[in-house]
Amino acid sequence: MWHRVGLGLLILALSACTLLPDREAEEQAAWAAVSGQREAQRQAYLKAFEPLAFEMIGLEETPCDAKTVCGVTRVYGRGTATEAQLGAALRLAGLPVPPGGFELTRAPTFPALQAQTGPLRAEVQVPRTAQVGETLTLAAVLHNETGLSVELVSGMYPLDAVLRNERGEAVRWYTPAFDPWLQSSHLCPVGPCQWDRLQLDAPLNQFNRWLPLPPGEYTVTVRMKGVLAAKQELNLTFPPQPLSIR
Repeated sequence: MWHRVGLGLLILALSACTLLPDREAEEQAAWAAVSGQREAQRQAYLKAFEPLAFEMIGLEETPCDAKTVCGVTRVYGRGTATEAQLGAALRLAGLPVPPGGFELTRAPTFPALQAQTGPLRAEVQVPRTAQVGETLTLAAVLHNETGLSVELVSGMYPLDAVLRNERGEAVRWYTPAFDPWLQSSHLCPVGPCQWDRLQLDAPLNQFNRWLPLPPGEYTVTVRMKGVLAAKQELNLTFPPQPLSIR
């Protein structure tokens, strides 16, 4: 009798061992199905917004599984496109307008220019001319005139910028969608001090690689924020710089 009981327990244990891989495979397949559905939905929304001056940053979605459709409740992005234009683009593509609407990051407002104080003098470097569709590199250069090395500490994205046309309208801005405080440091020697953290890549498009900014005269305003130099915080709005796009 005990032999039969032991044999039965062994069979049950073996059955459980064979079921575990099957269950794991099912869970992986369900996860892959949901991921595929979400990615297809993301691509559909990106395609719908292609004609607009808009960069989609993300979607807020309802919980779903392999048997239910993932719904979109809100769209996050930035650009000059209006909510009406975004909604019309979705309807034209046969996609529902999210019930939560659109959360849009518009052009930032920088504080007024201020006199520089502290151990370092700062200047901004902006190319004077550029080609249509080019990506510029904007940079802040610090000049250490203290006679001693100075330590800089900064987050991930210390530079923001706004590009304005001849009418003074903001047509492109460069602000991070998400700005984690990933601290990094750099030792500034005496004299000019350059640091890759104090550089910003600026694509000359209308938040959309298919829509380059047209030729014309523009101004670029750069803001440096949250940079610590010798434990003193540097928050500077640089004077607007002219830019010709040809």
